[in-house]
Amino acid sequence: MRPIRNPRGTNWGSLKEDLRDQLGRGPVMDMKSEAGLGLAIGWVQQALVSAYEDNGPLKPTRLIQKVSTVSL
Repeated sequence: MRPIRNPRGTNWGSLKEDLRDQLGRGPVMDMKSEAGLGLAIGWVQQALVSAYEDNGPLKPTRLIQKVSTVSL
């Protein structure tokens, strides 16, 4: 069983604060070039993922078993 994060269990207020802090500490990037823009996109993406993982608790998944039906 792999644990999952359910967005409904996310602490959205704390996520917004964490994201604001992470983006505020980010490096200044030159986004006039394609390479600079790519780095900025990567930074924002990593900040979003990190903030979500820090504020969305992992929960175990339920094992769902298929029930076979027998035709008579």
